[in-house]
Amino acid sequence: PQFFENGGSQWLRTWGGGLLTGCGLINAGDAVDLGEEEIGLHGRLSHTPAENVNSKTKWSDSGFYILEACGEVRQSKVFGENLLLTRRISTAMGDNSILIEDTVENQGFHPSPFMLLYHINLGWPLIDEGCTIETVEHKITPQNANAAAALDVWDKITPPEAGFSGQVFYHDIPATECGCAVVRLINKKLNLALKLEYRIDELPYFVQWRNLAKCEYAIGFEPANCYPDGQIKNAERGMLQTLAPGETQTAMVKLIIEELD
Repeated sequence: PQFFENGGSQWLRTWGGGLLTGCGLINAGDAVDLGEEEIGLHGRLSHTPAENVNSKTKWSDSGFYILEACGEVRQSKVFGENLLLTRRISTAMGDNSILIEDTVENQGFHPSPFMLLYHINLGWPLIDEGCTIETVEHKITPQNANAAAALDVWDKITPPEAGFSGQVFYHDIPATECGCAVVRLINKKLNLALKLEYRIDELPYFVQWRNLAKCEYAIGFEPANCYPDGQIKNAERGMLQTLAPGETQTAMVKLIIEELD
């Protein structure tokens, strides 16, 4: 098993970074004290080793050569939750996109809290001075006073700053006709855009992390079924989802690289 420090913000000591970090499955965001158990920042999902990992290639019925990797992550505890996440990551030869498809099943015998957040981390050189974030007009809620002070520049990427305090914004992005919300990061220097698509029936919330600090220069695109404020606050807002015994929930996230016109 991977080294892991639970409790508080100690998750940050062993977080490996990377393009995608999974947060959950019974807590995402702030650490919580449930009395009988303390659950640290972002939960256990990203530090739990996968099982039944496999990869394969195949020709699709439409003539595309598909490459895919699959695996399972189980979060379980005696007298506690027993949740199984099954993931499929796929692309096609010559394609410009990566598709992530998850199924989470409650294999226990009592209802379980269910929180899932896709922490998509974008850094330099994709993130650079002058980049912008684009989506349709929608409601934006700053997480706190620090974020509220930057509400007018939520969509702009400025140069790295020493001592920059990260900002978090909650976005209510409406779906397109296909049921997906769409957000794009635009980098005109590279003539590239990264487009994120996700189904809002499964992931109704979009969280943006704006962290323009020196040496920690990043933007987080975070579709989720919760706010990253921990289990207790989500329950107080009436936002905490649960899975009944035997119930499953699916989720889809797609990343697309586009050349600008």
